Amino acid sequence: MLLLNKIKLEVLESFTQSFISYRRLLTKTQFDLLAAIALENGVSKPFSGEFITKYKLKSPSTIKSALDALSDKEMIVNYDNEWHVYDVFLMRWLEYS
Repeated sequence: MLLLNKIKLEVLESFTQSFISYRRLLTKTQFDLLAAIALENGVSKPFSGEFITKYKLKSPSTIKSALDALSDKEMIVNYDNEWHVYDVFLMRWLEYS
């Protein structure tokens, strides 16, 4: 199991430079929302007060704009009424970073 975890971390680290560039290409709100969705492993109620408070996000209107932008960039996808990070490697990297 330890070897598997080590290999998993090495694979995720190999993506670090690419994923760090996303931080520069997205607004802070977009990146924060992307990370929050990754940490939750999917979000069905991104406008709920609990979710907003937990991740120190801004207003529902700001979240709506960020959701639309991330969806347009194909970084998130709505599947079964839940928002998910499209790229599984990015999602796991966000969880570990």
